[in-house]
Amino acid sequence: MKKRRVLAFSSLILLVMLGPASCGGGGSSSSSTSPAYTEPQPPPVVPPVVPPVVPPVEPPVEPPVEPPVEPPVEPPANCGCFINRCLDLNALQVAKYMGNKQAAASYTFDDGLESSSKIASIFERRGLHATFYIVAGAVENTTGWEFWRQLAEKGHEIGNHSMTHTVDMSDLSLSDQTLDIEINGAQNLIEQKLGIRPLSFAFPWHEHTDHAIDVAMQNHLSVRMVNLDDISYRFVFLDQEHTLTLDEALSNANNVLSEVVSLGGWMVAGGHGVDGDGWSPVTSAFLQEHLNHADTYSSRLWIDTYLNVARYRLCRPQVMPTITSVSSSQAIVHLGGEFNAVVCTDPLTVAIPIKEPLGGQLRARTPSGIDVPVKIIDGHLLLNLVPGSDVILEVTQTTN
Repeated sequence: MKKRRVLAFSSLILLVMLGPASCGGGGSSSSSTSPAYTEPQPPPVVPPVVPPVVPPVEPPVEPPVEPPVEPPVEPPANCGCFINRCLDLNALQVAKYMGNKQAAASYTFDDGLESSSKIASIFERRGLHATFYIVAGAVENTTGWEFWRQLAEKGHEIGNHSMTHTVDMSDLSLSDQTLDIEINGAQNLIEQKLGIRPLSFAFPWHEHTDHAIDVAMQNHLSVRMVNLDDISYRFVFLDQEHTLTLDEALSNANNVLSEVVSLGGWMVAGGHGVDGDGWSPVTSAFLQEHLNHADTYSSRLWIDTYLNVARYRLCRPQVMPTITSVSSSQAIVHLGGEFNAVVCTDPLTVAIPIKEPLGGQLRARTPSGIDVPVKIIDGHLLLNLVPGSDVILEVTQTTN
């Protein structure tokens, strides 16, 4: 009994010392001096620390690295002595007209009149030549043969205008004998008296048949015609019969020439005398004013006799220029082809494009060493060659 009390008392003391149980349900303490029990609280909820959104830092944009600026490469001042650099050897050609001109004009005067010497002087003062078609059977009783011999020596063409100028060669009933006398007989007489065989023929009044043309072409290279099968060809009358006034005739001649230059063709003018001489004459002032107009086209217009222009036009399609390099500084130009040697007797202009300025002196010579004149115009080197001939081109270094 006494032992139980001691155990109970001991348990009470232990409870007082320990206080409430450490786990289990709630309740109040049995002693007023013990602190009130509070249920443990969860720790305060602290929101997570979110770092501020910082935009990504772009790496600095480096400026593009420009390639180093190279100084411009200056082209060489010239092509030195290399002829294939100086000239375009693959593009040479025979020029359309002499001197690489764009168009041509020829001035013809019929009937063999005394004023032909005045006309010739007008052309000579400009360094030009005209064509005079003479009536062979009438020369003895008009000007005489010496008159025409002197004009021929000055470079003018003396052409054939029939024996009598009395026969209408458009007459179908004409015999071959009559045609032969009027055409070939006149040609033979002119050659006998002047020592020059006329190679162009002009029909009186421009009248003819096809057969008459055939007879004329037996011994002449060309027959002057009002119309040709060539859209760039024009014939213009230098007289007072085809216009109302002389001023209109001049204006018409000037306009036709301008048109031919624009077309790149050939104008043939036909007149007679001047200053009251012959059939429907013009005046010296008329010719001078018209030639002043022609001077405005001097860089593009070749003015020469009818025969010279006709021969050039006939020969040009028959020839072919070639050029062969001999060395770095030399080349041979040859004007060949299957050409008619009777037609192709006069020089034609060969034009060679220039690629770079020449670096030295250019010399042209025949195989025998005779110098050949050369010109450089509008970016072309120009040579005048007789068909069948050669010219040696050489670029040599300039020496100081």
